[in-house]
This record gives sequence, C-alpha cells and structure tokens, in this order.
Amino acid sequence: MKFAWISLDGLGYSIAYKLLKEGNEVKVAQIQNKWELGNNDKPEEFKKKKKRLSVYDGVLEKMTMPQMLTFLRGVKNKDEWFVVFDFNNLWKYAEQVKQMGFKNGFFPTKEDFELESDREKAKEIVEKNYKLAIGECQEFKKAKDGIDFLQKSPDTYVLKGNDLDGTTLCPTDKVDELARMKIIDMLEEDPKNYESKGFILETKLKDPIEITPEAQFYNGKLVMMTIDIESKAMNAGDEGKMTGCAQNLICKIEESNPIAKLAFPEFVQKLASKHPGLFVWDASILFKDKPYFGEFCANRWGWEAIQTEIAMCGSATDYFEGLVKGKNPLKFKYGFGLRGFNDDPKDGEFGDRTMRWMAETDKDTFVYDLKQDKNKIKNTGFWEMDLVTFTGAGNTPEEAVDKCYKARENFSFTNMTTRPKFDWNADYPTSIGNRLKYFNETYS
Repeated sequence: MKFAWISLDGLGYSIAYKLLKEGNEVKVAQIQNKWELGNNDKPEEFKKKKKRLSVYDGVLEKMTMPQMLTFLRGVKNKDEWFVVFDFNNLWKYAEQVKQMGFKNGFFPTKEDFELESDREKAKEIVEKNYKLAIGECQEFKKAKDGIDFLQKSPDTYVLKGNDLDGTTLCPTDKVDELARMKIIDMLEEDPKNYESKGFILETKLKDPIEITPEAQFYNGKLVMMTIDIESKAMNAGDEGKMTGCAQNLICKIEESNPIAKLAFPEFVQKLASKHPGLFVWDASILFKDKPYFGEFCANRWGWEAIQTEIAMCGSATDYFEGLVKGKNPLKFKYGFGLRGFNDDPKDGEFGDRTMRWMAETDKDTFVYDLKQDKNKIKNTGFWEMDLVTFTGAGNTPEEAVDKCYKARENFSFTNMTTRPKFDWNADYPTSIGNRLKYFNETYS
C-alpha cells in the first residue's frame, strides 16, 4: 500500500514507521507551526517546538506540509494512496486534501474537532441521542471561580478543560477533601490552559465500572467494534499520576452485542455516513446504579487503543488493508497495551537517553518519542514522560497480557516505569480484570 501520513507532533509516527518497515511506501509530513491549523492555539515555546520537530528525526524522512500538498496534487492515481491525519485538530488540511479527490484515508472534520472540545455541545448530543444519564456539571470561565466553588462544596468532582491542553483530572484520593484540594492545586498551577476556553467540574462517581465501546466505519459501513477497558492512573491499584492510558485491554465484539445499542445510537451511523474513508467513534460508559455517559472521542484514534488493535490484526498493513476492503481486520479476540513512562529526567530534562529493544518483539513495540542520534536511538523529550507502548494479542486475555509484558522485558531504557503485570487482574473494584468480568456477565 501507499500512505501519506500527516502529523503535528508525531503522535502516530510509530505506526507510520511500522508501515514503512513492513514494505509499504510511506510519505510523512509534519506541521511546522501550530498556528497553521487555525485552532486558536497558544504561541509555542521555541524550545518545545524544536523538540516537537525532532520526533523521529533520522528515522523517518519528513516533509513540510506545503511540500506534502504539492506532492499530493501531483498524484495521478489517487485511489492508490491512503492519507492519514493522525489527530482531529488537523481538520483544516484534511479538508484541502479531500478536495483534491482523495477518498481513502482518515479525514477528520472541523465538526469532529469541535464536538470533542465543546463540552456544552457534547452534553446536548448525549441528551438528544443517548439513553445514558449525565452527571451534574458546573461550568466556569475563571480558575478562581472554580476554586471558590470547590472550597464550599462537600462533593468530589472531575476537572475537564475545554482546551485540549487543560488536562482532565479524575482524583483517585479516597478522602473527598484531598480530592478537591488536588483539583484546586491543578487550577492554581495551570490557570491559563483552563481559562482559555473554560472548564467544567463534573460530579465524580465513586468506583464506577468504566468501559469504552468503539466502532470503526469505512465509507459509512461498520467494519469493526471493540470495547476498551483502560487504566489511566500510573500506579497499581489505580493510584498516582493520571495519564492518557497506562494499561488497556481491547476485546473484539460483534454488532449484535447489547452494549452496541447503548453506545452507538443511530446518530453515530449518520455521522459515519458523512465521512469518506475511516470514521472512528468511541464513548465511555460508567456503570454505577445506572449507566452514565463519560466522554467521547470524535473521529480520532484513542491512544493506546489503536496500537493494541494493530497487534490484534497481526500488523499495521493488515489493519489498513482490512479497512479498505471493508472487512474486519481483527484476527485475535483480545489485545493488551502497556505504556512505558520515562520516570527519571536528567536535570529536569526528559530527552537524550538511549533506548534499545530486541528484534523478536519489535512488532509489539510502538515508540512515541525517538530520534536517531548518530548510531543510537534516543528519546527527544518532547513527550516528556510518555515514551513507548507495548502490545500483545491472543484469543484469551492472559495470552495477550503475556505477549505484551514479553515486549516490555525486551526493551531497555534507564528508569522506565510501567504498571506491574499482576495489577491488570488484581482484586479491587476498578481493575481491568474485574471490569471485563462485569462486561462478560452483563453483556455477553
């Protein structure tokens, strides 16, 4: 296959690199300036921009976006190419490429991006289309107002910023006062990212069973459906720093599964039919006394979900070939993903440490943050703590977990930390194993 891969920060370069090593033709572009995207992004610090632009230096040959657009305009047989925009904030360029006549690919729209960043609009969509309860929310523009509210409230909340840089914080503290103080600390330490587009405080459910169903469509046709059970806290027992995803288990499900009606109402199919090529939708559901809506990802991959799904397909090429043919590419029922964190910066900097891994588990090793420095592979430090995803796949959860941790054993990096193997199926309510058990008992 032939791929054109466009990224702002190299988020999906680990997959582009896999495609290249599997023998595909791959052209890669990186956005040079964040302001080009037209998303009212804040000015980028020079030092951070330099690190961003160095992701996969020496490993992938990268064009600028104007160079990529020139190349794509010159392509005669556009059906031969699969064009990937690896995050929905790239909608501006995706629209330009679609207008050139490209149909195969992953083309997010402005609406997709705004659906995810506009919390009020998201709430309206859920109320209109989903049979799910919505937690009580308070909306704020100023950090001080949110802090004043928290200081007077006896409840526990989840902090969600409307700006993508406003980190979602779901405190794991068992004492309500400590949980509130943690959110107050976050608002005091990072007010700009929460005030730029406002933020909400959503009443937190205590120890809910959270499951995220995902559907992927191609040219409006449902191709595959999964559930994603992920742990976001860095440490065992769902304790410690919150991350994008520290561990996840993906389970292949059929369209007939009862959870599909709950997670994918007719509204989702209508959205998919408007998108040529790939369309991805997931919506987390929190089960307590009744099912509650969590949040959704609007036409973008979840990370680590996509790497884990690729492991379930056998290769990155098999994943994309299956999509284009409209056939479910998943060969295994289960996949497991594990993120490796750089937990020991040098003098406060995260970059310039050598990493190595064994060839036998290369296919299950997806590195976010690397560059080639002479003859060594090092991390750039742009992604700071986020370093690598390890994956494994099998027809039982245990088989997938074993393969994933084998890849972790075969990777060398100074002071890398991961959640321990035993924790996925440990005996506490929100462990991945207990949530899988709940799903199987309720929906299988």
